[in-house]
Amino acid sequence: MGNKKAPSGVMPLFLCSYAIPKSEMDDSQYNFVAGMAGGIDVCLNNDLMDYQIAGTGKSFIGKYLDVWNYDSAKYQQRYQLAVKTFTNKPITKGDCNQLSADIYRQNQALASVDQQRQQEQQECQTQSLNDVLKAPVQTNCTRYGNSVYCTSY
Repeated sequence: MGNKKAPSGVMPLFLCSYAIPKSEMDDSQYNFVAGMAGGIDVCLNNDLMDYQIAGTGKSFIGKYLDVWNYDSAKYQQRYQLAVKTFTNKPITKGDCNQLSADIYRQNQALASVDQQRQQEQQECQTQSLNDVLKAPVQTNCTRYGNSVYCTSY
């Protein structure tokens, strides 16, 4: 665990005008997310991590996986390897504290990305509304006797 760093760029961003297809996870991402999941489980099972921090970490992992195309069998294999690695070496409270700090940092980065995505989505909705309001309107009027009837579309 210790000094491992997450791959830069927590998640890909999406533009409102079209959906961007999910990218494939690379090996470093499999190792990062499966290692985090395995570390969380080992720390939690050894009473070395608070369950709320573990829950935050698991939530982050779920959100991370949601934005990538990944092979679930490959992820499970990497997860099992991480659990085995952490179980075979004496895991310390310090290791779990470091993982907790990593979870906090990743969750902060995710919150920033979510906030940016929400802002972009709101800007897109505003732009879409403006486009609708600026669209040309055609009006046809017909006179029947002393009355005029108009239809706009």
